[in-house]
Amino acid sequence: VSGGIDYQVSVTDVSNVTSISIHSGNVGENGPVIVTLFKPTAAADQANDVQAGGTITAADLEGPMQGKEISDLVSAMSSGVTYINVHTQANPDGEIRGQI
Repeated sequence: VSGGIDYQVSVTDVSNVTSISIHSGNVGENGPVIVTLFKPTAAADQANDVQAGGTITAADLEGPMQGKEISDLVSAMSSGVTYINVHTQANPDGEIRGQI
């Protein structure tokens, strides 16, 4: 995988989504953000029923993945050490979490 990873995220019945991100971490562990998938442009844009999509490229990698390749992200995902987290105004550390 050299170009990127296409993704689509659909979140329904969750109020005031402030961001959706992929984190580094094992099951039950919290970890740093490594890719931001959705971020409203302003606090007023905090959303309900978010539909986000795009392509993750090496330039999108952040935190401990910054400067690495998409293949490194794929490897981490395949190893089960990443999770997606939906952050909300009420639960800034994460409202919904799912291991990838």
